[in-house]
This record gives sequence, structure tokens and C-alpha cells, in this order.
Amino acid sequence: MGKNLSEDYALSLIRKWDGFRNLENKSKVKEVSVQPLSIDELGYLSIVYSAKVTFEDGSTFPYIIKTPCIDRFTGTMDDEKGFSDMDEFLFTCHNRECKMYQILSSIDVKVPKLFASKEATLQDKNGYLVMESFIDKATIMSPVSQITPKQILSVASNLGKIRAELEKLDQNQWNELNDTFRLDRDLVGEMMEPNIEKLLKYDHDTFYPLCRKLKPYSGQNFFEYVLQTRAKDLGVEWLVHSDLHGGNLMFKNNPDGSISPELATIIDWQSGFSGNSLFDLARFACISADADIRRGCEEEAVNSYYDSYIKHSKNPNPKFTREVCQELYELGVILEGVEWQIIFAFFGNNPPGNNEGQIEAIRAKMALRARLGMEDALSLIEKHNCKQIVDKLPSKVFL
Repeated sequence: MGKNLSEDYALSLIRKWDGFRNLENKSKVKEVSVQPLSIDELGYLSIVYSAKVTFEDGSTFPYIIKTPCIDRFTGTMDDEKGFSDMDEFLFTCHNRECKMYQILSSIDVKVPKLFASKEATLQDKNGYLVMESFIDKATIMSPVSQITPKQILSVASNLGKIRAELEKLDQNQWNELNDTFRLDRDLVGEMMEPNIEKLLKYDHDTFYPLCRKLKPYSGQNFFEYVLQTRAKDLGVEWLVHSDLHGGNLMFKNNPDGSISPELATIIDWQSGFSGNSLFDLARFACISADADIRRGCEEEAVNSYYDSYIKHSKNPNPKFTREVCQELYELGVILEGVEWQIIFAFFGNNPPGNNEGQIEAIRAKMALRARLGMEDALSLIEKHNCKQIVDKLPSKVFL
């Protein structure tokens, strides 16, 4: 669809929602406005538009339109290391997100209300999602923002509730989401080596030894073990967002415009699958919080997740114990230590800033998160005896 979306088309999309007909019965549409959100920060896989219908009686109805777009994602890759079959990859992600919102829209969880959706194909590339708008009600956090302990606890509690609410649904709705497209070339394989190069260019002496120690755990099968296999073996496999960080959720605004610690919504579900649901909490805490914040509230956060699950579940899974919850969280922290080899280049190599001094300070902050995250991963690798686990898995490394 490109960066431009017409007012008529935006109106036609919201009219696909039955509830909008009730609004039109009360008052006729006067005008429609459409604005792409942050046209220079389009997101990696889509363009997001803020649309608003104004009625003749003066009332308004805001909503969000999201369409697939690969431009910025391919811009992060070296030309010679680009992805093949990009349209197919893009549509897989968009269609996965459509499926995830359809699943989540029927339960009481903090995700945007879904008004309409359409999957994309090679024959018809005009897929879309039409959703509830949180503009002026909540703030999206940058991946480089400093998340507070209270915000981590709010996310943990809501993730635990999501796990409980999903028990109301037939698990077969998402059991099929067990493919490894997130683990293969698409989101890891072709990104690992070039992004490690950027990390080493920033600070070779610090990160080369860490990358060398983590290399045995950079294989697809270990990723799969952490994200899916272990949870499945324990009988606690569940729905996972898989890319939860400050840029993929929003916190409510206070009346004075400041950001509250209360989670408003979780967005961008395009890489969801069935697996280790504690990975979401681990990824959020490891990427979006400085290590002193994360380390200081990890135990309370895991407790908050587990207690919220028990509180909201009508029939808790007896296999999902507090000990299992802790193990799955720690496995997630291990994987995030491995993924910092990729993450730094995305969020720390060229961060937004008002001047070079601020940019360098943000870059240094992200490098510290990376170093301490990688060191924590190595400690947990030893605790969980991951070397023996890796030795038993068929070898396939990305590097």
C-alpha cells in the first residue's frame, strides 16, 4: 500500500466493523483524517496509521490501521546479506498477527480491540489490521527507554493473567503456531553474524570473550529448546508474544500527561507462537530495563506472574508450579543473553538522540545492558547445566 492511505479507503475499513454501523445510525460521517505514525520510524514490518472519523454531531471515533511493509526491516540488513522471499516472510508475520489478535480479542486481556483484519497473499498483498487506538490515552515506550520496577511488575501481572485467560479457549486455536519461522533464517540466522560484527566494532575487548563463550548456545536447536521444547516437555506449553520490549507495549498516561506504571496494552503480535510463555517476561526485563532494575525485581516479577496466573485461573495447571515458572524465566534470560548479540545493533548501534552526546550515552547504556545480560546468561547456563543439554541436541549454529 505504500506510505499513503486514502481517507475513503480508511473509512471503508472501519465500516467492516459492525459496531461502526451503530455510530453511523446516530450521526452521519462528516470527514475522515489519516496520518502515518512516525513516518521515519515505521516499525520493522509495517506502517501504522492513525485514523479518525468526525461525525456531523461533533463526536469522533479514532482507530488504528496497520498494513504490511518491509522497507525499514530490509534497510537494517547489509545488501549482500538480505533475505530471500521477503514477501512471503512479510505475509507470514502479518497473517500470524491477524491470527493472534483474533485469538486474544475474545478474552479479557490488555490488547487492542480488533475491528477488522485481512490476511495477505502473493496474489493479494493488501492485508490490514484495524484496531483500537490508544493515542492520547497511553504512551509507547522506546526500546531504549528506562523501564521502572513498577512497570515490570505490571507487565508480569498482566502476562500471568493472559496465561490464565487463554485457558477459557480451545488450545487447538494456537497449538498449530509451533513452526520455527522465528528461529530460522528469517529473524535470527541471517542477522546473527552481521550484528555481532557491529557489537564487536563498538567494544571488541569486552564483547569478543562473551560472544565466544555464548557461541555454543547460538544454535537453532538450543533456541528451540528454550522457546518451545522445554515447556512442551514439562506440559506447560502456552501462547507466547516472543518480541516483548518497551517498543511493543504502552503504559497509561496520568492526568498530567506523565507516564504511569500501569500497562495499557500489548501490541505487535506478529511473531507469536506456542511455547515458553515466561520468555515474554524475560525479554521485556532484559531489553527494556537497566540491569540493576531488572536484577532488583526479578524474583518479585516472577512471583507477580505466577500469583496473577493462580488468581485468574479457574483450574490452574498443576504442572505449572512456581519452580517451573522460575526455570522457564531463567531459560528466557539465557536466550536474551545470546540475543543481545543481535539486539545491540538494532537498538543500541544507532539510537535516537538530540545530539551526539546523548546518542553516545544511550549507546553506552545499551552496551552495559548487553554486557550484564550476557554475563547473567553465562551464569544461568552453568546453573542449568546447559552444556549437557546442547551436547545432546543435534548441532546447528547460526555462526
